[in-house]
Amino acid sequence: MTIDVVYGEGWDAVRRVVVGQLSPEAAAARDAAGAQYAVILRGPGAGQPVVLHVAWAQHYLGAWEYDEQGRRVREVDLRRIEPGRLFLNHTAQWRYESPDMAEFADDAGSVTMDLWPDGCGWTREQPKGDKGGLMQKGVELPPEQCWFPAPEFGDWAALSEAVDFSSVGGGPFVNGALVEAGDDRVPLAAPQPNWRAPRGAQPEHLEEMFTDGSRFLLPSEYVSYGDPVPAAEREVVVRVRKRGPLELPTGELVVRDPSWGGASADAYKPYTVSVRPGSYRVEIAQAMSTSMPMYVVGVRLVISEQPTVSWELAVTRDQDVRLLRDGEYYGFGVDAGIGALADASVVARLSARFVELFVRGPHAWGEGATDGGRVLADLATGANMVTFSSGMGDGSYPVWIGRAADGEVTCFVADMQILCDAERCGAEIDGRL
Repeated sequence: MTIDVVYGEGWDAVRRVVVGQLSPEAAAARDAAGAQYAVILRGPGAGQPVVLHVAWAQHYLGAWEYDEQGRRVREVDLRRIEPGRLFLNHTAQWRYESPDMAEFADDAGSVTMDLWPDGCGWTREQPKGDKGGLMQKGVELPPEQCWFPAPEFGDWAALSEAVDFSSVGGGPFVNGALVEAGDDRVPLAAPQPNWRAPRGAQPEHLEEMFTDGSRFLLPSEYVSYGDPVPAAEREVVVRVRKRGPLELPTGELVVRDPSWGGASADAYKPYTVSVRPGSYRVEIAQAMSTSMPMYVVGVRLVISEQPTVSWELAVTRDQDVRLLRDGEYYGFGVDAGIGALADASVVARLSARFVELFVRGPHAWGEGATDGGRVLADLATGANMVTFSSGMGDGSYPVWIGRAADGEVTCFVADMQILCDAERCGAEIDGRL
């Protein structure tokens, strides 16, 4: 038995052809440079292969398997987050009830598993897909089941412990030989790649979010859960209010819901990127319209007046952006409809003070702003906490770090995810709203 090995841009599972075949030398060069390419492993017969997608610049190696209809039935997501080792980040399997059921159909059964580097994680089983129930439970795997040696280029048999290659007839390659196949064995298709490595959520409209008078058109689902809503009723205008300033005596920022966390130090972790100690302006952006309530869409802590040229996700010391899948982000959790900015040195104390005032009721606060913006001071240190309403309510929200051309931090932005799917309307609106 032999296992054919072909390199290319990808695999067209419906047509059963290689997309943009590469020579082994070209694929090896891409491997060394971190550029993406695909490895097609195919056993005897005309069945579907196992396809490895490699993109070391994104720390990613994924294995995909297909059925006879060209539908993906299994996916294994591995990440090279330590030298020479791959971590099993995610697995997924799909079950299709009939040959004509579409790939990833809403009612296709699925089982997924997501893991963290300590081996803990979750499995989720949906026997009827999104149209049925959900069974979820925690898992904890030993290191040998979630960490594997990273293969050298061409040594794809080294993945046999992480990826079951039985569907190509090779099993663990004990009895198989890897042979580079020629054009006569595997047909070719157009040269365009048909996949990309997973990537976390990307920021949207952050500059326009803090441009007073910017107009946006919200998606219908943000306004109504039923019938489509006319565009005129979904148009919002941004108004930016100043709050603070926020005092950061250590320069270590924490963004969190101040109403929960208790005494656990994990609830008050600062971001890994800090700034010079000082006093910084806070801006709260609200979306306003004639037909909807006002929503806070973002909060910006202004560190520098330099133009922002790049953005990155703010993370704490136990979060790793290399593990994020498409659209994912690390965010601060909200359970009381409110968020807060504070220095790490006082956030626990001021959060406790916030809860005390919150329990006592509105009279303890005095008159509040419509954007939830209040300032709570720590008299002992001069530091403070600035609160704000959390968009449309509870959830998890990312914080983005802006950087100038020289790499200096320009701002932190807490994004309430309201404008991420909105359409920019163009020029600033007039004074109608």
